[in-house]
Amino acid sequence: MIKSKITIEIPEMSIGDYIIFETNINNTIKTFRVDWVAQDLGNTIISFYNILHESFQIFPIPFYNPIEYSNRLSLIDNLSTLEITRVGNIINIQSNVEGLNFQNENSNNLNVVFLVDNQIEVSDPLTIDSYSFTQDNNNPCSNINISISTSKIADEILSPYVEANNTNNPINFSYLRGQILTFTVKDSQTGVLTTKNIRTPQMLLENDIIIEQISNNLGNSINVIYSNSSNINLDLGLQYSIDGISFSSSNVFNVSEGPITVYVKDSYGCQVTKSINFVDTTTKIPYIYIPKTNSIRFAEKVQWDNLMTFKNDDNTLSYESLNDLSLSVSQLFQVNDSPITQLRTNYDNVDVEIISETNSVINVSKVREYLNLKDSRDCIIYDRGYGEAGIYFSSGSIYDYDSENKIGDFTLNGSLPTWYKVGTSIFIEGIGAVEIKAIVFNEALNAEVAVVDYNYNQSQTFTKVKSIYDLRAFNLFEFTSNFSQHNNKCVQVVITFSDPKLPTKIYHSEFLQIKEVHPECLQIEYYNEYNGDIYYETGIKNLIRVPVNDIVDSPTTEAEIHTGDTNISLIESEYYEGDEFTFLPLSKELSKKLELALSHKFVIINGIGYKRAENPEKEKQGRSNLYVVKAKMIKSGSAFINNSGIILQEENTSITIPSIINIGNGQYVVI
Repeated sequence: MIKSKITIEIPEMSIGDYIIFETNINNTIKTFRVDWVAQDLGNTIISFYNILHESFQIFPIPFYNPIEYSNRLSLIDNLSTLEITRVGNIINIQSNVEGLNFQNENSNNLNVVFLVDNQIEVSDPLTIDSYSFTQDNNNPCSNINISISTSKIADEILSPYVEANNTNNPINFSYLRGQILTFTVKDSQTGVLTTKNIRTPQMLLENDIIIEQISNNLGNSINVIYSNSSNINLDLGLQYSIDGISFSSSNVFNVSEGPITVYVKDSYGCQVTKSINFVDTTTKIPYIYIPKTNSIRFAEKVQWDNLMTFKNDDNTLSYESLNDLSLSVSQLFQVNDSPITQLRTNYDNVDVEIISETNSVINVSKVREYLNLKDSRDCIIYDRGYGEAGIYFSSGSIYDYDSENKIGDFTLNGSLPTWYKVGTSIFIEGIGAVEIKAIVFNEALNAEVAVVDYNYNQSQTFTKVKSIYDLRAFNLFEFTSNFSQHNNKCVQVVITFSDPKLPTKIYHSEFLQIKEVHPECLQIEYYNEYNGDIYYETGIKNLIRVPVNDIVDSPTTEAEIHTGDTNISLIESEYYEGDEFTFLPLSKELSKKLELALSHKFVIINGIGYKRAENPEKEKQGRSNLYVVKAKMIKSGSAFINNSGIILQEENTSITIPSIINIGNGQYVVI
């Protein structure tokens, strides 16, 4: 590094004498001048104490910079780039950065001596800047490659090995894992030693792998935990697998009964395995629910034998009904429609595809997860005698199930977590997996107690307990059917539910006729404010298109009349706009879907909000499977006063339509 230095030898000075010099860095010039004066000049006074950061002045006469007070301060501001020292009456000012030069030094006292050197070569200190680890290709489980970068080439390496004439930067070598090494280098120019202690990544050991086995009526899973017995806190970037091919950072796996080999590898190329034999002791009860209020209707695909499996509304499409005349009725959608279907199930896998000339797979999203939730928290365990232990809760910490890092606090004051029920499996630290056999109330502890079979034989103590539980009997799924590639086609949506412990179930939709436009249809959007048949908390809104036969203006009016001896007067009159819709024949289940749609809190028909005025009329068409639905609906979004429209915004709120009162002479008011 090249630096600059100016040395000023100051003799005895007289009043009126001055010294002056400039600094130039990247053509930015600053001038510094000091004058010897006889009187106190207030804020313009500068002493050597101010400028030189010393505790006394070498001269009794104050000196100042007459240029400007702000310029005077600039010398102090630049002390980060200037280093000022003094020996006797010799002042040394040296730059701390490259590129700063001193110039135009002068004094009216000819005895002042200036020495300027703008080409001083200064040796940079030797520092250890960084280090990193990479895989040792020969012995990845026992050794690690280390790369250490220094601020400049270290001529000598003294530890952990000796090399007298090093020419490399960075310095690379292999070392044992799980060790602390002392790295020492020497700067041959200054003779200074630089040392750093480096901890190498721990060794990956099979004995440190713990495999938790979870078996319940919702499936089997394992939780792979690396216990880190060496207590070396370095991130190994662990990845896990049960086939030795597909690795991920997730350490939880759904498994089947039988022998299982777990593979664990780190980011430094080491891989270890551990095997167990998983025994499944539980059963799983299938749960599938596809709400009928979804946009698309589905029916389970089964083989009817009229012995054990019979036709019913849930396993037949429109053309498969028991009626003498079963006609196929398709649902109608346009290419720009993307109806969302919501379903609930405990099956592990849900696959959906659109069946047409070219099948297309639909992505299914798990929007709410209620199965196999994880919990880890503090608890209190005590001996109940007779080979039983009791678990209860007061307050404490909640931990991440996998990493065991604290993530929160809880206070239960003697209550059990809501998912603690008889038969629930829990994992107690230091004990293992046990099953809750009973829940009792202990008056002495004033707490609910989960009883497990375990001979504890110790005094009451704090510990941790883990559980994997089900908040509900299902997970919530949604998928969107995109019809943009199916113009002028008849398609079906097929849902396949699969699970290694359950029989595969297949559901087919009604036939769906896709066109650019269905001009004969009404577009009906519908949804509710609160959860019910569908969990509307996800933001789902439903849509169907239904062919209409007739629309009749059908307002709802009310009037209150006062009759006197000689006249009749109108006290109040109410008028609500409405329509009566007569739809073309639909199959039994599709007519139900229409009735359900019109019964929702929010119904929008061709862009106009409606409320159901009364129960729809429904008429069966002979001995066929067809029904005609007639529905009277009240408009919920507008009212009219003297032909002036008032638009009432409806956004998840209840809308009350104002009454219109005739006040005579063709005038109306709204109340």
